[in-house]
Amino acid sequence: MSRTAYIDSPPALSEAPASAVRTRTAGREWFTDLAVGFSFSNLCYLRVWTGLLDYNRVEMFSMKAPPRPVEYLAAIANVLLLGALCCAAIRIARQPHGICRIAARAGLVLAGFAPLNSLRDTVSLKLSLPMLRFGLFTSLGKSNLIIVSVLAGALMALVVLRWHRVLLRTAYTTLLILFAFVPMTFGQAAWAAGSNTAGFGDQIPGNRVDQPRHARVLWIIFDEWDYRLTFVDRPAGLAFPAFDRFRAGAFHATHAYPPAGETLRSIPALMAGRFVITSKPNGVKELDLTYAGEPKPIVWGPEETLFSSARRAGINSAVAGWYIPYCRVLGSSLAECTWEELVVQRNSMGDTFSDILPNQARSLLETNLLSVCGQSLPTARESRLYQSMLARAEQLAQDPSLGLVFVHMPVTHVPYFYDHTTKRPTLKNSLVAGYRDSLELADRTFAALRRTMERAGTWENTAILLTADHWFRQSASLDGKVDHRVPYLLKLAGQNEGVRYDSPFNTVLTHDLLLRLLRNELETPQEVMHWLDVNRSIAESPYN
Repeated sequence: MSRTAYIDSPPALSEAPASAVRTRTAGREWFTDLAVGFSFSNLCYLRVWTGLLDYNRVEMFSMKAPPRPVEYLAAIANVLLLGALCCAAIRIARQPHGICRIAARAGLVLAGFAPLNSLRDTVSLKLSLPMLRFGLFTSLGKSNLIIVSVLAGALMALVVLRWHRVLLRTAYTTLLILFAFVPMTFGQAAWAAGSNTAGFGDQIPGNRVDQPRHARVLWIIFDEWDYRLTFVDRPAGLAFPAFDRFRAGAFHATHAYPPAGETLRSIPALMAGRFVITSKPNGVKELDLTYAGEPKPIVWGPEETLFSSARRAGINSAVAGWYIPYCRVLGSSLAECTWEELVVQRNSMGDTFSDILPNQARSLLETNLLSVCGQSLPTARESRLYQSMLARAEQLAQDPSLGLVFVHMPVTHVPYFYDHTTKRPTLKNSLVAGYRDSLELADRTFAALRRTMERAGTWENTAILLTADHWFRQSASLDGKVDHRVPYLLKLAGQNEGVRYDSPFNTVLTHDLLLRLLRNELETPQEVMHWLDVNRSIAESPYN
């Protein structure tokens, strides 16, 4: 090689390293953009991951089963899909000019609300801050909530416009650091998908026993059913013909108070006939209860309920329940049992991968009660769950071989799906006002049960108790009033005339009252009234 050629060559040689540097820089930029995209996507799905990976012992108690492998697979796929989309948006946003650049940057800013919503829901759940969830909605109301959300969004937009460079650099660096959690989360999901589900099984029902002659009892609890809003301050435009007809021919109390203001203390108290001071779920099958007068908590079990007492008396019992895992905890004392879990976002995504994949993505734009897509996923599932529960309740109510049937229905509990104006399950985005509609649905539910029993010939010879576990706790947000009374309507076998009872009492007496009915020790409304007069003590529970 000549000296001249060597001198002429450096420019070409110097260009090669520069090109390589640019290539390596572009490659690193692609990698970091992809990492940031996946990290951002993983944060967006924080609420989904929390439901799949971080459920605690309290939540396990009311779950029918742990998440299925297909749910983890869908979540991983969603993170990858959204991550790739975010990476593409970042690449477009890096362009020096063009309408696509502006659209990509605006989209990334708007997308920032998704992880904030997930963070809000996760923090409120894990730190027990209901004000960040349902409490926020009920305290502000839908209209004010929209106004506050718009103002907050406008304020955030101004902040982003003013300090967008600093914010973007900070966010980019933070997301890059948080990328380490993406493979960690995927690994945790892979491990959880293979976890054992055996502990979630229900107890095997007990063998049916030969029943002696006894009164037949149907005990129906509408969760959060409010006496005042049903019979005293009935919402305008609503009629409850089934309840009114039943009350006209039954014993009905005007001052009945529940044992507690929450289901997990009230139901065990009603079952045992003892006030419950504390109630804490502790895993799949354990509910730790502290009864009034007892120094230590005990684990709730079949020996502590009306069903075990009925079984010892030779009576077959059955349950169609909700929220509480009756069949896991009490199944051995029952002849038949079914129950449905509390509807939340995690268990409302569907059954197949093709259902779960889009619904997990949709859940980023929803809460349990509110959705920009119409009915939220939990609300829609609640509607389907109601139909199956009603069918099961009708089946048990008309079975003459069952001496004691307990039905716990979530009709008057959120989420509200029934629209009284259309008589269809089409109500959406209702925080509190939907309670009025749910009262009509409860009336229609009872009417359906009555028709079924009348056709089967079990109505006349069955004692039927309608009541609630507690009052409507959001009533102050509905009409500014709060009343702790619950309905208490009891029709004895063969009873046709109504009897009103005005003396205040606590429904914790229900256990003893129904046991005496099953033993044929109380056969007339007058005997029931006398028994209550003798046994009632306090009315309003000191443990609300």
